[in-house]
Amino acid sequence: MGKIVQGKISDAKGRLAEAAVEAWYVARGARCLDRRWRGQVGEIDLIFQSGNTLHFVEVKSSGTHDQAAALLLPRQIARVWSAAEEYLAAACVARLSVTQFDLATVDCTGTVRVLGNIDLSVVNFEN
Repeated sequence: MGKIVQGKISDAKGRLAEAAVEAWYVARGARCLDRRWRGQVGEIDLIFQSGNTLHFVEVKSSGTHDQAAALLLPRQIARVWSAAEEYLAAACVARLSVTQFDLATVDCTGTVRVLGNIDLSVVNFEN
C-alpha cells in the first residue's frame, strides 16, 4: 500500500475517532467550540466547553485504550498546551474559564474512554 493511501486511511480513522469522541462529550452536555483547530505551534483535535470549563482534547486511537494512550508523547502534550495558550489569546472566551487537557482514547470497537484533566506536573517534557 502506498504512502498516499496509508495517509488517507489514517486521516479517515482519525476523523472517525474524533467524531466518536465529539459524540461522547456532546452526550454529556458539552458544546463543541472547534475541531482540528490549528495555530502556529500546533493543532488541537477538539475543544469543548462544559459549564465554565474549556476542554482541550487530544484524541488517540488504536487496538486498545492502553495502546492508544501510549501514543501520546510528552512533546505532543507541550505542543497542545502551547496551542491552547494561543487559542485562548485569539478566542473570545471568558478569562475566568477553567482550562484542562483531556486525553480521549478510542479502541478498535469504537469505544471512547476519556482521561480528564491530566496532571501535567508529572509529565517529563524532555522525552
